[in-house]
Amino acid sequence: MSKLDTSESESVFTKESNSTKLQENNNVKSEIKIIDPINCLFRLIFLPYQPQQTKLYVDKFSISYRSDNLIQPLIRWSLGESRQDIQHLQLPVMLALTILEGNRHLNCLIEHLYYGIASLLKHYPDQETQQYLQGLQKAIYKFKENPHRISHSYFIGKEKYPSQIMNLWSTTEISYLIRQLKSILLLPQIFTCSEMKNKNLSLHLSLVDNIFKEKSESISLLLNTQNNTDSSLDSSITSPDSSKN
Repeated sequence: MSKLDTSESESVFTKESNSTKLQENNNVKSEIKIIDPINCLFRLIFLPYQPQQTKLYVDKFSISYRSDNLIQPLIRWSLGESRQDIQHLQLPVMLALTILEGNRHLNCLIEHLYYGIASLLKHYPDQETQQYLQGLQKAIYKFKENPHRISHSYFIGKEKYPSQIMNLWSTTEISYLIRQLKSILLLPQIFTCSEMKNKNLSLHLSLVDNIFKEKSESISLLLNTQNNTDSSLDSSITSPDSSKN
């Protein structure tokens, strides 16, 4: 697979806006949310193939989709989801790129990552989110040009990421996600019937969603186990004064 692209897709890297002001600290929030980097990157990549107006939200340690319907705003409000979740994407995306550095499909994945962010730009017209996403696009572009000269400011909070998350995905699992993307891109060439094309698109997206759900459960189990272990260690430490009683 030499190129993950469609005949209708125009290279997005030629469209970098001169008016975009790079935010060196896109992680403006003091709170760092731990998000599975590979999950985050591929959720963005597959976003353009979701129904229109599909929103992203942070679900524990992963990114998930919220489908568009009449009660979507009410659901998002009741669960505390907001556009502020978008402003936690930079760190996991940049970490995912470092994890995938050396993968022969990385440049193609970056291009489709750009398409995913372009979809978000359509969904979130407010200025703050637009500037954040444009800054993220520019950071990705800089990584593509030279990953070894990328500013450390893009990785603020990296030290808070447990090694379990950074090493969660195997090469085989990542290759599986890439194959699903390739299959989706080939659908217009295989099926002339829109119904069959959409049916197979739903199938591939369902397969991708299944592996995301499994990984999300694995992360929760790993980190909850780690937190319980740390709590047990803390509670087992007694002060010299308390040991005398």
